[in-house]
Amino acid sequence: MHTDLISAIQYLHSKGWAPATSSNYSMRDARSPGHLWISRSGVDKRHFREADLVCTDAQGVPLADPTIRTSAETALHTLIYAVYPQVQCVLHTHTVANTVAGLKYPGGISFQGLEMQKAIEGNSTHEEPLNLPVYANTQDIAALAREIKPYLEQNAGCYGFLIAGHGLYAWGDSVAQAARHIEAWEFLLETRLLLEIHGIRTHS
Repeated sequence: MHTDLISAIQYLHSKGWAPATSSNYSMRDARSPGHLWISRSGVDKRHFREADLVCTDAQGVPLADPTIRTSAETALHTLIYAVYPQVQCVLHTHTVANTVAGLKYPGGISFQGLEMQKAIEGNSTHEEPLNLPVYANTQDIAALAREIKPYLEQNAGCYGFLIAGHGLYAWGDSVAQAARHIEAWEFLLETRLLLEIHGIRTHS
């Protein structure tokens, strides 16, 4: 039923992008778009299976058993689905590159001159800036969702954001597109850090 999402989760873990029990994932229920499937909290992703996805309502409340703990960041998933009705999948990674980049560029990151920018939906050239917003980390996820919401509403072509010292969120209109976006953002972030180390500029 959720083969594509399970495969994406396994792939992200194989890349080393979901260390320990970190990272969380979700998708819309294809049969009932008002429902979501969200990863259960505290699961080592190398062992992730179908039973570790929890069906919830649009607010992230588990339907079968309200005592089941979904991801602590469920409110960020539900925010993205609420703002963008076309989104079908949300993925979240914890990598060294995105952790460092979020702390190094707390005001947001602009990419320009990198071919991989075109992997983000709606971007047909590497010549124009591509922006990735960055937000300060907090344990108050509801407050963080309120802070992020205006940016998402004002930027319909936004397909990602970064939480400083924490990790990357990306999404798409399918599991495949969400996976493409998360991989593209990770490439861009790692490249940006290496360019900084070597003092290389990609645009004038």
